[in-house]
Amino acid sequence: MNNPAEFYQLPDLDEANSSQIPALIQLVNMGYTYLSRQQVRDLRQNDSRRYILTDIAFEALRKINSDNISDQSIYEALADLEKPRLDNGVVKASEYVYSTLMAGQSVQEFINGKKQSPQMRFVDFDNIQNNQFHVTAEFEISENSNRRPDIVLFVNGIPLAVIENKKPSVSIKDAIVQMLRNQQGTQIPKFFLYPQILVAANREDFKYGTMLTPAAFYSEWKLRGEDSFVQQIQHQALACQNEPINDKVLHAIGQDLLHSAYRQHNIPLNPQNLGIFCLLHPTHLLDIIRNFIVYDNNIKKIARYQQYYAIKRTLERVKPLENGKRKGGLIWHTQGSGKSLTMVMLVKNLIEQVNNPRIIFVTDRIQLDGQIRDTFAACNIKKGVVQAKSANHLKELIELKSADVVTTLIHKFAEMKTPLYIDPDPNIFVLVDEAHRTQGGAGREKMLQMLPNACILGFTGTPLLKKDRATSIHQFGGLIDAYTISEAQEDGAILPLIYQGRFVEQDANCAMDNFFDRISEPLSKEQKAELSKKFLNSKLIEETTQRVDMIALDIHGHFKENFQGTGLKAQAVLPSKYAAICFKKALDLLGGINSAVIISDSANLEEESDDQLPEHKKEISRFLA
Repeated sequence: MNNPAEFYQLPDLDEANSSQIPALIQLVNMGYTYLSRQQVRDLRQNDSRRYILTDIAFEALRKINSDNISDQSIYEALADLEKPRLDNGVVKASEYVYSTLMAGQSVQEFINGKKQSPQMRFVDFDNIQNNQFHVTAEFEISENSNRRPDIVLFVNGIPLAVIENKKPSVSIKDAIVQMLRNQQGTQIPKFFLYPQILVAANREDFKYGTMLTPAAFYSEWKLRGEDSFVQQIQHQALACQNEPINDKVLHAIGQDLLHSAYRQHNIPLNPQNLGIFCLLHPTHLLDIIRNFIVYDNNIKKIARYQQYYAIKRTLERVKPLENGKRKGGLIWHTQGSGKSLTMVMLVKNLIEQVNNPRIIFVTDRIQLDGQIRDTFAACNIKKGVVQAKSANHLKELIELKSADVVTTLIHKFAEMKTPLYIDPDPNIFVLVDEAHRTQGGAGREKMLQMLPNACILGFTGTPLLKKDRATSIHQFGGLIDAYTISEAQEDGAILPLIYQGRFVEQDANCAMDNFFDRISEPLSKEQKAELSKKFLNSKLIEETTQRVDMIALDIHGHFKENFQGTGLKAQAVLPSKYAAICFKKALDLLGGINSAVIISDSANLEEESDDQLPEHKKEISRFLA
């Protein structure tokens, strides 16, 4: 190592000084106790296959659990937690670990001479200061491979977060790839059953996910808005970043990383220290683990920043009771922002923070009603989910004060017979999906009559015209949070919308000539002549308008020229079912591409005889048959 340039190119040096050491210092300033690598080895009895620091865990659990729970039960519960069953795969094993951390574990004890089953807690989520927080560097793990995550955070001796650090010149994607590699079956998959937040960071970039989050879904963390909630976070993050640190701790960090660790002063907020504060500060860490992680149909998911802020602002708005009622409002998050998951996580938070909340999901389409029911059921929240089958069934669920989450169509309120049942409970929360379509009409009117003190929260992801937006916001009592199309595009959550003006020739003779030329292109001269006779004598000209023909011709040519063979598809949104069928016919005549008509809902056409139907409805009926 005689060449100084070679020395400065070492990734360990640059990575440690620019990212790993500043992160460790910040975590210590936030309340984590630093454990040297030797201390960690001693706590694990030099066994790198153990993940829980048992002595620390026992001391912490002894403090947060009652005297009715014996020392033996604590040790046995910790041993069980460290040996989860993998029979059903790592995701189910991870869910078991997560559920155990959330709910605790039932243990058998003899109390006053009777056999009882008190619940032992692993984490005190209600009193943060009762827990113990530790951090270490280069945590050695031996499973199928030997790995050393850069930073591991422990709560009560249990590893609950991991950070992979990189120098600024290395793409953050490398850290994410490393994190995903380490979760593979040939690496250290058992370890990753415990950490709930996985972070990839350098000074210029910060992304996070949870177990088995695909690289494309690792998210950055941003501050959103100018309200007091965000300003307080920013102030606390800066203050925490620039606190002094004990020299002995600095020395221990430097020894472990073979670097001269030093304290930097007046560090401005950058993506790494902002993300670490917002996600990993002890208070925030336990809040996010408890309230912002769900298992959705065998996929572990963690909230993105816009979901977190929307839920926090909603909770701040609805908690106070004013004149026996809570304020509602509108959450306007563009499509692709995870609106359904935001609703589920909001309910999860309401369950924890409101006394006996009752939840009713309302939408205006059968498909959305089923989708909400399935999403909520798949996320396995404490409450069950019941889909109202009729107006009477909905009325019964409300009358019974069901503890379950109820999903219903807005039309079922409209179908309620008078006199209406009135429930004045202020702990009813009505979550209205696609709120821009349901703020008027008899259904909403009766819903408000039946539930006069309910907190009404609207959700929409549809871009609205200015006048419609104002109406929706006013109807729901004000805007709580907005996540715009431009924000979603900037975050990579959705692709940009690109508009290209198209001019289609509308001259009737030219239109039909072009249409005929296109469909007869592959034919011989004789075949073209035969088709020409049929074409001119058929009802084609009567049944398909010039406008449909020419627009279909333009769509056909544009798709074949630009997208055919790429694996991409195209969609035409049309004003009616009949228009869709006409375009389908025109595209089929042109040939060379496959097309299909997708109808979101179908009218019940069987109530009228075929003779009574207008001609266009007969066509729709024949097509759907």
